Amino acid sequence: MDTLVGFLLPAWQARAKVREQAKPKFYFFDPGVVRAIRDVADDPLTDAEAGPLLEGYLLHELRAAISYQGLGGELSYWSSPGSKEIDFVWSKGWRRVGIEVVSSRTWRTDYAKTINEFIDDGRLERGFVVYRGRERYRSGKVDGLPVEDFLSILHEGAL
Repeated sequence: MDTLVGFLLPAWQARAKVREQAKPKFYFFDPGVVRAIRDVADDPLTDAEAGPLLEGYLLHELRAAISYQGLGGELSYWSSPGSKEIDFVWSKGWRRVGIEVVSSRTWRTDYAKTINEFIDDGRLERGFVVYRGRERYRSGKVDGLPVEDFLSILHEGAL
């Protein structure tokens, strides 16, 4: 039975040479619900909240675009017990795209490090880092994009 309260994002098993997370991540249907549950909906947004809320928002935009455009495939995430992670991996057949979400307004090349490693060893075909800044960047084979630019690419069907 689907209550539409939330969504479980499964873990992607990339078969990397590290121990990988295997448990799904839960996202509420609306990122604002988390703030309402915590009784801070009317308070100013803190920096600590910005990352998870942006990640939840982009998850729902990805799900909607994939469904609306009839792309199919599956969304998942990848994480190791350490600090390495890829927030979203869209997989369809042999094609895999990694997407990392960063709440910072300043670009740093190390945001793209894990996705570049996965592209270099053939586990991903393409990668994006979505951040809250204004400039586009390229780090290795990964595109660093402001949120608005990523959403434009997503809604144009160019994932």
